[in-house]
Amino acid sequence: RICLVVSIILLTQKVNVGATKLALILIDDLGYNDAWTNGSDLSEAWTNVRKLGGVLVKTYYTTWLCTPARTALLTGAYPWRSGLHHNVIANFEDLALPQNSTTLPEKLRYANFTSHHIGKWHLGTYADSATPLRRGFDSSVGYLNGEIDHFNHTVNDLMDFYYTQDYSDFGTTMNGTYATSVFAYEAVQRVKEHANSSDNVFLYYALQNVHSPVEPPNQQIVQETLVCATIGCNDPHYGTTRRDLCGMATYADLAIGNVTSAIQQYWGWDSTLLIIAGDNGGIVAAGGNNAPLRGQKATPWEGGVRNHVIFKGLDLPDFTTYTNGFIHAVDIHATLLARALSKDEYNNSWPSLDGFDMYETLLNNSVSPRREVALMYDPCPQLNKKKRMYHIYICIPLDELEAGQARIPK
Repeated sequence: RICLVVSIILLTQKVNVGATKLALILIDDLGYNDAWTNGSDLSEAWTNVRKLGGVLVKTYYTTWLCTPARTALLTGAYPWRSGLHHNVIANFEDLALPQNSTTLPEKLRYANFTSHHIGKWHLGTYADSATPLRRGFDSSVGYLNGEIDHFNHTVNDLMDFYYTQDYSDFGTTMNGTYATSVFAYEAVQRVKEHANSSDNVFLYYALQNVHSPVEPPNQQIVQETLVCATIGCNDPHYGTTRRDLCGMATYADLAIGNVTSAIQQYWGWDSTLLIIAGDNGGIVAAGGNNAPLRGQKATPWEGGVRNHVIFKGLDLPDFTTYTNGFIHAVDIHATLLARALSKDEYNNSWPSLDGFDMYETLLNNSVSPRREVALMYDPCPQLNKKKRMYHIYICIPLDELEAGQARIPK
Protein backbone atom coordinates (compact mmCIF):
# COMPACT_ATOMS: atom_id res chain seq x y z
CA ARG A 1 0.00 0.00 0.00
CA ILE A 2 1.31 3.44 -0.93
CA CYS A 3 0.25 6.37 1.20
CA LEU A 4 0.62 9.87 -0.13
CA VAL A 5 0.77 12.77 2.29
CA VAL A 6 0.42 16.23 0.79
CA SER A 7 1.72 19.24 2.73
CA ILE A 8 -0.01 22.52 1.85
CA ILE A 9 2.29 25.51 2.08
CA LEU A 10 0.61 28.76 3.01
CA LEU A 11 2.49 31.87 1.92
CA THR A 12 1.34 34.09 4.74
CA GLN A 13 2.93 36.96 6.59
CA LYS A 14 5.13 35.92 9.46
CA VAL A 15 3.79 36.58 12.92
CA ASN A 16 6.44 36.92 15.60
CA VAL A 17 5.96 34.13 18.11
CA GLY A 18 9.06 34.76 20.17
CA ALA A 19 12.18 33.64 18.29
CA THR A 20 14.12 35.38 15.58
CA LYS A 21 17.21 33.24 16.18
CA LEU A 22 17.19 29.43 16.07
CA ALA A 23 20.24 27.21 16.57
CA LEU A 24 20.71 23.44 16.52
CA ILE A 25 24.06 21.97 17.56
CA LEU A 26 24.40 18.26 16.86
CA ILE A 27 27.14 16.13 18.48
CA ASP A 28 28.15 13.13 16.39
CA ASP A 29 28.18 9.62 17.91
CA LEU A 30 27.76 10.84 21.48
CA GLY A 31 27.42 7.76 23.68
CA TYR A 32 24.85 7.84 26.46
CA ASN A 33 27.66 7.57 28.99
CA ASP A 34 29.98 9.94 27.11
CA ALA A 35 28.08 13.10 28.00
CA TRP A 36 27.83 15.67 30.77
CA THR A 37 25.44 13.73 33.03
CA ASN A 38 24.85 10.26 34.50
CA GLY A 39 28.15 10.20 36.37
CA SER A 40 30.12 9.64 33.16
CA ASP A 41 33.90 9.53 33.39
CA LEU A 42 33.81 12.15 30.59
CA SER A 43 31.38 14.50 32.31
CA GLU A 44 34.13 16.95 33.31
CA ALA A 45 35.26 17.17 29.68
CA TRP A 46 32.03 19.09 28.94
CA THR A 47 32.79 22.15 31.08
CA ASN A 48 31.08 24.68 28.82
CA VAL A 49 27.99 22.56 28.25
CA ARG A 50 27.64 21.92 31.99
CA LYS A 51 27.69 25.63 32.82
CA LEU A 52 25.38 26.59 29.94
CA GLY A 53 22.20 25.74 31.80
CA GLY A 54 18.90 25.25 30.05
CA VAL A 55 16.53 22.30 30.31
CA LEU A 56 18.08 18.84 30.24
CA VAL A 57 15.67 16.11 29.12
CA LYS A 58 15.89 12.85 31.04
CA THR A 59 14.24 10.66 28.38
CA TYR A 60 15.30 11.71 24.88
CA TYR A 61 15.20 9.36 21.91
CA THR A 62 16.71 9.67 18.48
CA THR A 63 17.49 7.04 15.81
CA TRP A 64 20.17 4.40 15.53
CA LEU A 65 22.40 5.94 12.84
CA CYS A 66 23.64 9.25 11.45
CA THR A 67 21.58 9.52 8.25
CA PRO A 68 18.25 8.51 9.84
CA ALA A 69 18.86 10.93 12.73
CA ARG A 70 19.53 13.85 10.39
CA THR A 71 16.49 12.91 8.34
CA ALA A 72 14.30 13.03 11.45
CA LEU A 73 15.76 16.34 12.62
CA LEU A 74 15.57 18.15 9.29
CA THR A 75 12.23 16.79 8.02
CA GLY A 76 10.27 16.40 11.24
CA ALA A 77 9.17 12.95 10.07
CA TYR A 78 10.32 9.47 10.98
CA PRO A 79 13.11 8.44 8.57
CA TRP A 80 11.21 5.46 7.14
CA ARG A 81 8.85 7.95 5.50
CA SER A 82 11.81 9.04 3.36
CA GLY A 83 13.24 5.56 2.88
CA LEU A 84 16.39 6.46 4.83
CA HIS A 85 15.93 4.24 7.86
CA HIS A 86 17.79 1.07 6.81
CA ASN A 87 21.33 2.36 7.05
CA VAL A 88 23.57 5.36 6.50
CA ILE A 89 24.24 6.81 3.07
CA ALA A 90 27.62 5.34 2.16
CA ASN A 91 30.47 7.54 1.00
CA PHE A 92 29.60 9.04 -2.40
CA GLU A 93 26.62 6.69 -2.74
CA ASP A 94 23.91 7.45 -5.31
CA LEU A 95 21.32 8.09 -2.63
CA ALA A 96 19.96 11.20 -0.94
CA LEU A 97 17.09 12.69 0.98
CA PRO A 98 14.12 12.67 -1.45
CA GLN A 99 13.26 15.99 -3.03
CA ASN A 100 9.67 15.73 -1.78
CA SER A 101 10.87 15.59 1.83
CA THR A 102 10.71 19.25 2.83
CA THR A 103 13.53 20.34 5.14
CA LEU A 104 13.40 22.72 8.07
CA PRO A 105 15.32 25.54 6.29
CA GLU A 106 12.98 25.18 3.29
CA LYS A 107 10.02 25.65 5.61
CA LEU A 108 11.68 28.54 7.43
CA ARG A 109 11.98 30.48 4.18
CA TYR A 110 8.25 31.20 4.44
CA ALA A 111 9.04 33.03 7.67
CA ASN A 112 11.87 35.00 6.02
CA PHE A 113 14.64 33.09 7.78
CA THR A 114 18.21 32.84 6.53
CA SER A 115 19.69 29.39 7.21
CA HIS A 116 23.31 28.31 7.56
CA HIS A 117 24.79 24.80 7.60
CA ILE A 118 28.13 24.16 9.28
CA GLY A 119 29.88 20.77 9.50
CA LYS A 120 28.51 17.36 8.60
CA TRP A 121 25.71 16.81 6.07
CA HIS A 122 25.30 13.05 5.36
CA LEU A 123 22.03 13.39 3.46
CA GLY A 124 23.38 12.96 -0.05
CA THR A 125 26.31 13.85 -2.30
CA TYR A 126 25.58 12.31 -5.67
CA ALA A 127 24.02 15.39 -7.29
CA ASP A 128 24.03 19.12 -6.75
CA SER A 129 20.32 18.91 -5.91
CA ALA A 130 21.18 16.78 -2.87
CA THR A 131 23.51 19.29 -1.20
CA PRO A 132 22.64 21.74 1.60
CA LEU A 133 22.56 24.76 -0.72
CA ARG A 134 19.79 23.06 -2.71
CA ARG A 135 17.90 21.90 0.35
CA GLY A 136 17.10 25.28 1.85
CA PHE A 137 20.39 26.49 3.31
CA ASP A 138 21.75 29.86 2.20
CA SER A 139 25.33 28.90 3.04
CA SER A 140 27.19 25.69 3.80
CA VAL A 141 30.69 25.05 5.10
CA GLY A 142 31.64 21.47 5.85
CA TYR A 143 31.65 17.99 4.37
CA LEU A 144 28.94 15.98 2.63
CA ASN A 145 29.73 12.36 3.54
CA GLY A 146 29.50 10.61 6.88
CA GLU A 147 33.06 11.15 8.04
CA ILE A 148 36.38 12.62 7.02
CA ASP A 149 39.89 12.53 8.42
CA HIS A 150 40.00 15.28 11.02
CA PHE A 151 43.26 16.70 9.65
CA ASN A 152 43.54 16.05 5.91
CA HIS A 153 39.75 16.16 5.38
CA THR A 154 39.57 13.19 3.02
CA VAL A 155 37.41 10.09 2.83
CA ASN A 156 38.38 7.15 0.59
CA ASP A 157 41.41 9.28 -0.38
CA LEU A 158 39.12 11.93 -1.86
CA MET A 159 38.78 15.47 -0.54
CA ASP A 160 35.43 16.24 1.08
CA PHE A 161 35.93 19.63 2.69
CA TYR A 162 34.12 22.69 1.38
CA TYR A 163 35.49 25.81 2.96
CA THR A 164 33.78 28.55 0.97
CA GLN A 165 30.05 28.98 1.14
CA ASP A 166 29.33 27.98 -2.46
CA TYR A 167 31.38 24.74 -2.64
CA SER A 168 33.90 26.33 -5.01
CA ASP A 169 36.89 25.69 -2.73
CA PHE A 170 37.79 22.23 -1.48
CA GLY A 171 39.76 23.72 1.36
CA THR A 172 43.13 22.32 0.31
CA THR A 173 44.82 25.25 1.99
CA MET A 174 43.35 24.02 5.28
CA ASN A 175 45.18 20.67 5.12
CA GLY A 176 46.51 19.86 8.58
CA THR A 177 43.98 22.07 10.37
CA TYR A 178 41.70 20.23 12.78
CA ALA A 179 38.29 20.35 11.09
CA THR A 180 36.33 21.09 14.27
CA SER A 181 38.30 24.29 14.81
CA VAL A 182 37.43 25.44 11.28
CA PHE A 183 33.74 24.67 11.74
CA ALA A 184 33.59 26.37 15.15
CA TYR A 185 35.17 29.50 13.71
CA GLU A 186 32.69 29.55 10.83
CA ALA A 187 29.73 29.05 13.18
CA VAL A 188 30.86 32.02 15.29
CA GLN A 189 31.15 34.13 12.12
CA ARG A 190 27.57 33.30 11.13
CA VAL A 191 26.41 34.37 14.58
CA LYS A 192 28.26 37.68 14.31
CA GLU A 193 26.87 38.31 10.81
CA HIS A 194 23.35 38.25 12.23
CA ALA A 195 23.85 40.39 15.32
CA ASN A 196 21.03 42.66 14.15
CA SER A 197 18.01 41.90 16.32
CA SER A 198 15.70 42.01 13.30
CA ASP A 199 17.53 39.22 11.46
CA ASN A 200 15.69 35.91 11.32
CA VAL A 201 18.31 33.17 11.23
CA PHE A 202 18.66 29.41 11.67
CA LEU A 203 22.13 28.01 12.44
CA TYR A 204 22.62 24.26 12.03
CA TYR A 205 26.04 23.31 13.41
CA ALA A 206 26.68 19.57 13.05
CA LEU A 207 29.96 18.78 14.77
CA GLN A 208 32.32 16.14 13.47
CA ASN A 209 33.36 15.14 16.99
CA VAL A 210 33.23 12.64 18.52
CA HIS A 211 32.76 10.52 15.38
CA SER A 212 35.58 8.28 14.17
CA PRO A 213 38.34 8.32 13.15
CA VAL A 214 39.38 8.69 16.78
CA GLU A 215 41.70 11.66 16.39
CA PRO A 216 42.04 14.25 19.14
CA PRO A 217 43.42 17.62 18.01
CA ASN A 218 46.70 16.86 19.75
CA GLN A 219 48.07 14.63 22.49
CA GLN A 220 48.61 17.60 24.76
CA ILE A 221 44.88 17.99 25.30
CA VAL A 222 44.73 14.28 26.17
CA GLN A 223 47.73 14.19 28.47
CA GLU A 224 47.30 17.52 30.24
CA THR A 225 43.51 17.55 30.67
CA LEU A 226 43.03 15.97 34.07
CA VAL A 227 39.81 14.18 33.24
CA CYS A 228 41.38 12.60 30.13
CA ALA A 229 44.75 11.70 31.61
CA THR A 230 43.19 9.52 34.30
CA ILE A 231 40.87 7.51 32.02
CA GLY A 232 41.47 3.83 31.31
CA CYS A 233 44.57 3.34 33.42
CA ASN A 234 43.60 -0.28 34.11
CA ASP A 235 42.69 -1.07 30.50
CA PRO A 236 45.55 -0.11 28.18
CA HIS A 237 43.74 -1.10 24.95
CA TYR A 238 40.32 0.45 25.53
CA GLY A 239 41.79 3.11 27.81
CA THR A 240 43.97 4.63 25.10
CA THR A 241 41.06 4.87 22.70
CA ARG A 242 38.78 6.31 25.36
CA ARG A 243 41.41 8.85 26.40
CA ASP A 244 41.63 9.98 22.79
CA LEU A 245 37.83 10.16 22.65
CA CYS A 246 37.98 12.29 25.79
CA GLY A 247 40.32 14.68 23.98
CA MET A 248 37.81 14.88 21.13
CA ALA A 249 34.98 15.53 23.59
CA THR A 250 37.01 18.23 25.33
CA TYR A 251 37.61 19.97 22.02
CA ALA A 252 33.95 19.61 21.02
CA ASP A 253 33.07 21.31 24.30
CA LEU A 254 35.48 24.15 23.55
CA ALA A 255 33.86 24.58 20.13
CA ILE A 256 30.39 24.60 21.63
CA GLY A 257 31.55 27.07 24.26
CA ASN A 258 32.83 29.45 21.58
CA VAL A 259 29.55 29.31 19.67
CA THR A 260 27.28 29.63 22.70
CA SER A 261 29.35 32.56 24.03
CA ALA A 262 28.91 34.28 20.67
CA ILE A 263 25.17 33.59 20.77
CA GLN A 264 24.92 35.11 24.23
CA GLN A 265 26.96 38.17 23.20
CA TYR A 266 25.48 38.90 19.76
CA TRP A 267 21.98 37.41 19.90
CA GLY A 268 21.00 37.12 23.55
CA TRP A 269 18.78 34.43 24.99
CA ASP A 270 15.52 36.41 24.99
CA SER A 271 15.02 35.92 21.25
CA THR A 272 17.06 32.74 20.76
CA LEU A 273 16.17 29.07 21.05
CA LEU A 274 19.25 26.82 21.13
CA ILE A 275 19.07 23.04 21.12
CA ILE A 276 22.13 20.80 21.70
CA ALA A 277 21.63 17.09 21.02
CA GLY A 278 23.38 13.83 20.23
CA ASP A 279 22.50 12.06 17.00
CA ASN A 280 22.80 8.40 18.12
CA GLY A 281 24.69 6.15 20.49
CA GLY A 282 28.43 5.74 20.68
CA ILE A 283 30.58 2.95 19.19
CA VAL A 284 32.40 0.87 21.80
CA ALA A 285 35.30 0.02 19.47
CA ALA A 286 35.81 3.75 18.93
CA GLY A 287 35.94 4.48 22.66
CA GLY A 288 32.23 5.12 23.14
CA ASN A 289 30.24 4.05 26.18
CA ASN A 290 26.47 3.72 26.46
CA ALA A 291 26.25 2.25 29.96
CA PRO A 292 23.99 1.32 31.61
CA LEU A 293 22.01 0.87 28.40
CA ARG A 294 22.17 -2.17 26.15
CA GLY A 295 23.56 -1.83 22.64
CA GLN A 296 25.42 0.85 20.72
CA LYS A 297 25.19 2.83 17.50
CA ALA A 298 23.59 0.81 14.66
CA THR A 299 21.39 -1.16 17.08
CA PRO A 300 17.75 -0.39 17.96
CA TRP A 301 18.41 -1.02 21.65
CA GLU A 302 18.45 1.95 24.00
CA GLY A 303 22.24 2.23 23.79
CA GLY A 304 21.81 3.07 20.11
CA VAL A 305 18.76 5.32 20.24
CA ARG A 306 18.59 7.00 23.67
CA ASN A 307 20.71 10.10 24.04
CA HIS A 308 20.89 13.64 25.44
CA VAL A 309 19.33 16.99 24.55
CA ILE A 310 19.37 20.48 26.06
CA PHE A 311 16.92 23.31 25.30
CA LYS A 312 18.17 26.82 26.11
CA GLY A 313 16.68 30.32 25.78
CA LEU A 314 13.29 32.00 25.25
CA ASP A 315 12.38 32.14 28.94
CA LEU A 316 12.93 28.42 29.45
CA PRO A 317 14.12 27.62 32.97
CA ASP A 318 17.83 27.17 33.59
CA PHE A 319 19.66 24.23 35.16
CA THR A 320 16.57 22.05 35.36
CA THR A 321 15.82 18.50 34.23
CA TYR A 322 12.60 17.59 32.48
CA THR A 323 11.24 14.24 33.71
CA ASN A 324 7.59 14.29 32.65
CA GLY A 325 7.79 12.14 29.53
CA PHE A 326 9.43 11.42 26.20
CA ILE A 327 10.97 13.72 23.65
CA HIS A 328 12.06 12.45 20.23
CA ALA A 329 14.33 13.91 17.53
CA VAL A 330 11.31 14.76 15.35
CA ASP A 331 10.05 16.94 18.22
CA ILE A 332 13.16 19.11 17.90
CA HIS A 333 12.14 19.94 14.33
CA ALA A 334 8.58 20.75 15.36
CA THR A 335 9.69 22.90 18.30
CA LEU A 336 12.07 24.97 16.18
CA LEU A 337 9.54 25.42 13.38
CA ALA A 338 6.78 26.46 15.74
CA ARG A 339 8.93 29.26 17.13
CA ALA A 340 9.15 30.85 13.68
CA LEU A 341 5.52 30.50 12.59
CA SER A 342 2.21 31.63 14.00
CA LYS A 343 0.04 28.88 15.46
CA ASP A 344 -2.29 28.91 12.45
CA GLU A 345 0.63 28.78 10.01
CA TYR A 346 2.16 25.91 11.93
CA ASN A 347 -1.05 23.88 12.27
CA ASN A 348 -2.28 24.44 8.72
CA SER A 349 0.96 24.29 6.75
CA TRP A 350 2.64 21.17 8.10
CA PRO A 351 0.01 18.60 9.16
CA SER A 352 2.29 15.66 8.27
CA LEU A 353 4.87 16.24 10.99
CA ASP A 354 5.46 13.30 13.33
CA GLY A 355 6.85 15.62 16.00
CA PHE A 356 5.27 17.68 18.76
CA ASP A 357 6.05 21.29 19.65
CA MET A 358 7.59 20.83 23.09
CA TYR A 359 8.28 24.44 24.01
CA GLU A 360 5.30 25.03 26.31
CA THR A 361 5.71 21.53 27.71
CA LEU A 362 9.25 22.37 28.81
CA LEU A 363 8.34 25.90 29.86
CA ASN A 364 5.55 24.71 32.17
CA ASN A 365 7.11 21.36 33.10
CA SER A 366 3.88 19.69 31.98
CA VAL A 367 3.28 16.13 30.84
CA SER A 368 4.69 15.41 27.39
CA PRO A 369 2.10 15.06 24.62
CA ARG A 370 4.16 12.16 23.26
CA ARG A 371 2.78 8.92 24.66
CA GLU A 372 5.08 6.52 22.82
CA VAL A 373 8.35 6.48 20.92
CA ALA A 374 8.71 4.63 17.62
CA LEU A 375 12.29 3.45 17.53
CA MET A 376 12.30 1.39 14.34
CA TYR A 377 9.81 0.43 11.67
CA ASP A 378 11.07 -1.47 8.65
CA PRO A 379 8.28 -2.52 6.27
CA CYS A 380 10.79 -4.17 3.93
CA PRO A 381 11.15 -7.90 4.63
CA GLN A 382 14.43 -8.98 6.16
CA LEU A 383 15.99 -12.42 6.66
CA ASN A 384 16.76 -13.58 10.17
CA LYS A 385 19.37 -16.23 11.02
CA LYS A 386 16.90 -18.99 10.16
CA LYS A 387 16.28 -17.29 6.79
CA ARG A 388 12.69 -16.59 7.70
CA MET A 389 11.09 -13.36 6.58
CA TYR A 390 10.27 -10.84 9.25
CA HIS A 391 9.36 -7.19 9.66
CA ILE A 392 10.73 -4.88 12.33
CA TYR A 393 8.56 -2.69 14.50
CA ILE A 394 9.90 -1.52 17.83
CA CYS A 395 7.82 0.83 19.93
CA ILE A 396 7.94 1.75 23.60
CA PRO A 397 4.61 2.86 25.09
CA LEU A 398 4.99 5.22 28.02
CA ASP A 399 3.35 2.95 30.61
CA GLU A 400 5.71 0.09 29.76
CA LEU A 401 8.80 2.28 30.07
CA GLU A 402 7.63 3.56 33.45
CA ALA A 403 7.00 -0.01 34.58
CA GLY A 404 10.35 -1.19 33.24
CA GLN A 405 8.63 -3.63 30.87
CA ALA A 406 9.60 -2.25 27.45
CA ARG A 407 9.58 -5.02 24.88
CA ILE A 408 9.88 -5.74 21.19
CA PRO A 409 6.41 -6.71 19.88
CA LYS A 410 6.28 -10.05 18.05
